[in-house]
Amino acid sequence: MPGLACLYIAAIQIVTLGVLLISTDYGSVESREAMSTEGSLELSQDSNVLVFVLDCFESSWFEDIVEEDASIIEPLADFTYYRNGTSQFAHTDNAIPYMLTGVTWKEEIAGNYPSYAYEHSDALNRIAEKGYDIGIYTGATYLADSAKTLTTNYSNDSSWTYEPVETLKLMLKSSMYKMVPFALKLEFSYYSGDVFTLAKSDTVWNIDNDIPFYNSLMRQGITVNEELSSAFRFYHMRGPHGPFYLSEDVKYEPTGREATVSSQGRGSLRIVYEYLEQMKELGIYDDATIIITADHGQGYILDSDKTSGKPDRTSRPIFIVKKPNEQGEAMRISNAPVSQAELIPTILEAVGADGSDYGRTFEDISEDEQRELNERLQILTEQS
Repeated sequence: MPGLACLYIAAIQIVTLGVLLISTDYGSVESREAMSTEGSLELSQDSNVLVFVLDCFESSWFEDIVEEDASIIEPLADFTYYRNGTSQFAHTDNAIPYMLTGVTWKEEIAGNYPSYAYEHSDALNRIAEKGYDIGIYTGATYLADSAKTLTTNYSNDSSWTYEPVETLKLMLKSSMYKMVPFALKLEFSYYSGDVFTLAKSDTVWNIDNDIPFYNSLMRQGITVNEELSSAFRFYHMRGPHGPFYLSEDVKYEPTGREATVSSQGRGSLRIVYEYLEQMKELGIYDDATIIITADHGQGYILDSDKTSGKPDRTSRPIFIVKKPNEQGEAMRISNAPVSQAELIPTILEAVGADGSDYGRTFEDISEDEQRELNERLQILTEQS
């Protein structure tokens, strides 16, 4: 009897699956809000302020890559690398809102920080008031409505299609991961980003895969939009965030076994370098302010600290900055104790707005300065 019951249940499941496979409209499209790719390759002839956020790019990883091959930083000859920097947050959910608002974290609003940050910041408004066309290329969930409406690439009617075969493959993979012994789980591991990428769109910005951006760069290339007097672009990219699927020549490595933090870090830098090279060809590189950074470095979260969200040591995101008309023979290195607190003031200065009430710029921090840490930074430092 138990055997017959099992066969009966299995038969019902098989029939149900068959009906779903036959009746499902695989061409269906779902529409919802998103940050699109619109304007991502359009810049101004006169004034451009660019921020490349390479997710999770830890400074120590960058330094390891440079140690392996010093030629990797040759395209950064006009930049200053601030190697003594820290992030304000260890995770993207809070880090991206902070980078776009400059609003300090407070313990009493810890559970609602993103909303609080956008409500108490006018940084993006100041950029818009200076006539800058604003393109913020990240996930829509990281932006408040007030920020979305200031951008030219927000869409409330973006479309995705779904691949049934890829969906079934990931369902099988996740089931196997759950069922197999621990010794075999690595073979079936997957990342939340793998779930998100099941939805395909050529017009929605993808923070989990940098290859579409690179392909657009190579096929279409950057153009100068004569109608733009100035442009602000904020690109949130995958960077060397694990799991690693990107080769250093920007190819997708499907197994994830050959790609490493180094190869993916190199690959993400290569994309930025291609962007910079095209700017030079268009004659719009010299006058631009360009910041290459990360939303956070390595989190170093201990099991005992997962509920508190406090890392056991400070994460060190990269800070690599070029101001207008800066030129050099090699990348300069600064030991100034900077942090993400300097990002918004630096951006506001670059667009010609007053950002002094948000703090100081990267350049304002001297190398011999002993900084007084704010509450959030103190929390991070005490864990190191």
